[in-house]
Amino acid sequence: MAPRARVLLLPLLPLLPLLPLVGPSPGCRRAPLPRERCEDLSLRAYRGFPRALARFNDRCRGVGVTYTRERCQAALRDLVLSGDAAALRARHGDRVLECFSERERRRFLKN
Repeated sequence: MAPRARVLLLPLLPLLPLLPLVGPSPGCRRAPLPRERCEDLSLRAYRGFPRALARFNDRCRGVGVTYTRERCQAALRDLVLSGDAAALRARHGDRVLECFSERERRRFLKN
């Protein structure tokens, strides 16, 4: 660092502890993702992909998604009890089977 830059920064040192209070500027925040992409991330997060969960939490705040954790858990309960894919789609929607891993599908789907 050049000597002149050091001289300019010295008066700012007392303000350094206040920097975490300011937070990122609005220009640094990322825009929310589209609803379809948030749906994909929500489904992947439920299946256990850690990066999908982190990205969903970071970029999909306030975006209304259909396939939430609660809905996928209810669908899994219905899958275990009935095993009928058509009934699951009718009750929970067309993409409900994406909530489940391949292993869960092989184990519980009857048709």
